[in-house]
Amino acid sequence: MKNITLDHIIDFLTKNQKKIGIVLGGVIAVVGLAYYVTQVFMPSRETEAQEAMYMAQINFEKGNFDLALKGQGKHKGFNYVKDNYSFTKAQKLAGFYAGLCYLNMGQFDKAIEDLKGYSSDVSEMQALSYCALGDCYAEKNNMKEAVNFYEKAANATKNPNLAPSLILKAGKAFESNKDTKKAAEMYVKIEKEFPNSQEGQTIEMYKARVGAE
Repeated sequence: MKNITLDHIIDFLTKNQKKIGIVLGGVIAVVGLAYYVTQVFMPSRETEAQEAMYMAQINFEKGNFDLALKGQGKHKGFNYVKDNYSFTKAQKLAGFYAGLCYLNMGQFDKAIEDLKGYSSDVSEMQALSYCALGDCYAEKNNMKEAVNFYEKAANATKNPNLAPSLILKAGKAFESNKDTKKAAEMYVKIEKEFPNSQEGQTIEMYKARVGAE
């Protein structure tokens, strides 16, 4: 086999200059497009989406859930952000808020749809989403699914300001569902992991109720 020399390379490039130019041009175009999307377009879209959601968040905090969902006039609602800002963090957050709005409005199936579409690498947010799903199913008298999501919420975060209340809620749900063994597990979890929390101070009462040691 002959060695490929510099002359061979030059000869190949000369004869295929047009084809190579087209290929390189395509590569440059793809790289340029990728840079524009990731460094210019998406950050701009993210900012725009966050600004569009600002008034909806204020309405949510005031308890104006229908207005928070639908918006009014130039002020957009969570549903608008959810439907018009794909692939942004704001879109995911809008879906979470929309689910909470529907939950508070008693539209549990819509709430479940939005909340199931939400995921977050922020443990506290994911835990709250699971808890809200538990509330939805509890309202629908589907305690099998309710306790499933309450348990997920209880295990989703270690934040001492949030986790104990979620674990206690899961324990109470298991207890009301006649599953004293799982309820006891939740109560003992509080005692072991969060003994100094407010919930930890009264956990003996709950443990005694289900015969936990």
